[in-house]
Amino acid sequence: MNCFGDIPIVKIAFKIALTGLIIALPFRSLPAQKNVKITGEQFINKYKTAMQNRDAKALRELLKKNSFQGRIVANHLHYKGVESYRNGNIEQAINELVDAQDLLGRLGDHIPRLEALHLLGEICLENNRLRPALRYYEIGFDLARRLKNIREFIHFGVQAATIFRLKDNFAQAMPFLQEALKMAEEMGYQSEHAALLNNIGLLHMESGDIKKARRFFEKAMNLSVELNDKANGGRIMKNLGRTYHEMGRYEEALSFHARALSLLQDTGDREGEGDVRFNFGDTYEITGDKLNALNSFHEALGIFYEVVDSTKAISALGRIAYLNWPNAPFTESLSSFKSSLKSARAANDQTTELMLLKNMGEVLYQSGRYAEAMGTLERARVLLDFAPNPEYERHIYSTEGRILYEIGRFDAAKSMLTQALNLSLATHNDAEELAVMNLTAHILFETGQFKKALIVLRKALASSKNKALYAYGIEAILLMRKIFTMQAAEQNLQELQIEIESLQATMQPTDMTPMVTDFIGDLFFEDGDYANATVYYDETLSHYLRNQRKAMESSAYLKIARTLAAIGDTTKAMAHFEKALAAADFVQDLDDIAKVQAESGRFSMQLGQLVYADTLLTHALDFMKKSGNRMGGIACMIVLADVDRRWGNPGKAMSGLKRAFKLAQNIDAVHHQIRILKLMTEISLENRSEKGAVKACQRLFKLASDYNFWNEQAWAAIRIGDVVIRRGNLKNAVDFYKQALAIYQRTGAKESYARTTAAIGMIYNQGGEFALAEDALTDAIEQFQDQGKPERAADIMLKFAEAMYLRNDFSASVDHAKNALVIFDELGNNEGEARALVAAAKAQINIKASPDVLKRLDEAFQFFSTLNDHAGKASAMFQIGEYYRLTSAIPNALHAYKNATILAEKAHENDVLLNAHMRIGMLNFTNNKLQESLQHYQGALLLAQNAGNRKITRHIQDRISVLNKKLK
Repeated sequence: MNCFGDIPIVKIAFKIALTGLIIALPFRSLPAQKNVKITGEQFINKYKTAMQNRDAKALRELLKKNSFQGRIVANHLHYKGVESYRNGNIEQAINELVDAQDLLGRLGDHIPRLEALHLLGEICLENNRLRPALRYYEIGFDLARRLKNIREFIHFGVQAATIFRLKDNFAQAMPFLQEALKMAEEMGYQSEHAALLNNIGLLHMESGDIKKARRFFEKAMNLSVELNDKANGGRIMKNLGRTYHEMGRYEEALSFHARALSLLQDTGDREGEGDVRFNFGDTYEITGDKLNALNSFHEALGIFYEVVDSTKAISALGRIAYLNWPNAPFTESLSSFKSSLKSARAANDQTTELMLLKNMGEVLYQSGRYAEAMGTLERARVLLDFAPNPEYERHIYSTEGRILYEIGRFDAAKSMLTQALNLSLATHNDAEELAVMNLTAHILFETGQFKKALIVLRKALASSKNKALYAYGIEAILLMRKIFTMQAAEQNLQELQIEIESLQATMQPTDMTPMVTDFIGDLFFEDGDYANATVYYDETLSHYLRNQRKAMESSAYLKIARTLAAIGDTTKAMAHFEKALAAADFVQDLDDIAKVQAESGRFSMQLGQLVYADTLLTHALDFMKKSGNRMGGIACMIVLADVDRRWGNPGKAMSGLKRAFKLAQNIDAVHHQIRILKLMTEISLENRSEKGAVKACQRLFKLASDYNFWNEQAWAAIRIGDVVIRRGNLKNAVDFYKQALAIYQRTGAKESYARTTAAIGMIYNQGGEFALAEDALTDAIEQFQDQGKPERAADIMLKFAEAMYLRNDFSASVDHAKNALVIFDELGNNEGEARALVAAAKAQINIKASPDVLKRLDEAFQFFSTLNDHAGKASAMFQIGEYYRLTSAIPNALHAYKNATILAEKAHENDVLLNAHMRIGMLNFTNNKLQESLQHYQGALLLAQNAGNRKITRHIQDRISVLNKKLK
């Protein structure tokens, strides 16, 4: 814990009077002097009249003829100001001291005027009146310079710098300290020289320049050692310890903490000792030594109570609570809070009661008890009337805002967060200011107010870099990426990627806090870079495990489980879901229990474990309802509908989605509405309800248009086009795809424009308009090459290969696949290489099924295995089956096709699954295994119907009809 200016230069005692006897006498009974022609009361009246009338001449005459009387009056006002201050009459004290210093200045009595300015500044600073305090310190600074009163000059300079520092205006603070330092050096005031070096170091530390801070602290330390100045030396050592802590050099930090503690104990500096013991706790906590951290915070707390520093005592209590709560079950934490509250109320200690209610409300919120949390925080807010505390008030508003966001009361949440933001600015709490800004942006995002959200996010990003609070910047970037994606703002996404790289290059190892590593993991996860995401999530988890942060472990395990699930590592993913649930259960965190159950249920659904998924998601939804978490509840309802869909109950799924949609509309959760409409489209298409799909897409198109979600609008147009394709009307389908094309052109989404151009080419190819198809595909390839995106161009080359394959132009198909292979090979893109190998082999088989083809397919399969890509493995395995079929190795072909079905089911790769079932059905039919053939054709029929492929559906129905006749 540090306070700027924590090393006093020299505090001049307030000299109350020049002659004690004069001040002690009653004002009216002053003895007559030879030169005094008027009484003190008359002098004051004439002085006030001249001041009010701005009569400079009358004022000069009055002071010239009655200077002695003026000095008596000035000293009396000074004395009365001191007495008023001692009696707690702050306004009266300030008024009297202002008059005293003004009169002394006009009389040319500069030394007593310095004393009045000194006290005025201190009174204003103590009462948080920064502007007048700064004015008095600046006047004093200039006056002391003229008088060559070095110690007062240094004092005023340090105090003026302190105020500028409190306003975060480090540039204006520095000149005061530098000028004072120069004067101290010139005059040989070595003790003051060391103290000023220390204060400049503190200024650099607070402005974020840790390396410069260390240099000044080291110079100050060397000078204090030479002087054997233990008082200054102890505080300098304390600041050096804090510096090394900030640099992540914890062993050196602990060493300086120990040296500082020894010196401060020798000089009896209890306040400094309390700070050092607090710093010990801070360093022990971050290094994982929980026991020593708690002991240090308790020792600091005792000293802060002793020196009656309630602000620092509360900080220590907060750290003790932070260390205790996350590692104990919720019921124990609640019991501890209630016991402490009882003691605080018995002692009528409203400040401690307020702190406990605030912390208790936070714990209730974090544990998913939203209603109880709101009630507790409201009780805390009532206490603020009796024990005002802007920092607590800010924290209470912030927590209430978070709760209201979760329960979907966005307007009320914004109101609370506005209050929190104002208080954050007033209390200079940069971290909370950024947290509130990001949460405000989330609310704006949820309600579709992208423009306002981006304004807040850009401000948060700039501020986070300026304050070196990088986690909040990364959080802002994550949300900005979602917005730019929905707006199809590809140029902005590219600029944001440059920002991400710049930010990561700026950060030092010491910046890698759990919050930072967690958000960097999210960045990689959103990009599909699961290997790097896991690295950062592991770093976050390791920190929580080292420091025994049980309540935080659950979310860390959950994120790793999601990453493992994304790469298909089922066994490890399930193990991490279980660990996440165990950690949440241990601390009885209802919110985290619900989150883990929801995510685990989603993964179980993807694995086809529908009964287990339904159970988990139903439990999660119950928890969400109990806590009032409507945002989480709607998300659960969407996944439960997906379970019903996969269970073959589309009616129930659609009914659940309609309920969820209504709830999302009630709270204006636009993004949930979009998710629901997309799922409704998919369910309708799977169940051959083309009318239902078009209706959902039309609603989505309108919603996206209302909120400028251009990417979602284009998605809806393309899906309607897909429905039209199913109806066999390819010309109309192209028209809908061209609507999407127009959207991408308008938004400058060049990549999406090129991809859609290629898709139109494939539609032309399907409709037999080969010249138009080749033009569109060639155009798409050229667009990507012009954009400097060879990988994307290679992707379209593979589409070209597929188009040629569908025309039975196998040689051309091989050529296009090989062109793509060359690009992917040059770029070192293993996944692309594997896809190109499969495409080339697929066409080559139809020309000549040579052993070289099998070698390529095996190579592709190994690539996909390394990448843990089940869809890719299924595709390669199916083509291996094709090779064996065409070389008449039927047992090998059947084995490969069956493996392909297993892999395709795992990856939900329905096209490969459909083709594999048809091949197995055909081969079994040929070998007279009719019952087995029928089972695979029936599986294929369901897939073909869901895909809306009428031609294939009729073909399979014909085969099934033949089989049924034979089986009779």
